[in-house]
Amino acid sequence: MPLVVFAGEVKCLQCELEAERSLMKQERENMAQQLLQTEQQYNDTLKLLETDHEVEINKLLQDLVGNNVLLNSSSKPCGLALEE
Repeated sequence: MPLVVFAGEVKCLQCELEAERSLMKQERENMAQQLLQTEQQYNDTLKLLETDHEVEINKLLQDLVGNNVLLNSSSKPCGLALEE
């Protein structure tokens, strides 16, 4: 096999290898971008859930305080404590 043909094949293989490397690099960058987007969506969802949880806790606390006020005031005339 002439040396010129062999050098041409090597050059061709180098080009194919470089193209494959470039493709793999692009795929890694795409996967990294998808991972960042997924992480951002997760964080956004987590913040929404935390907010909903805080709202629910506050609602329950308000209901609890309201029930305690009603319980305490129901045993006293007009909700006022009488001095003894």
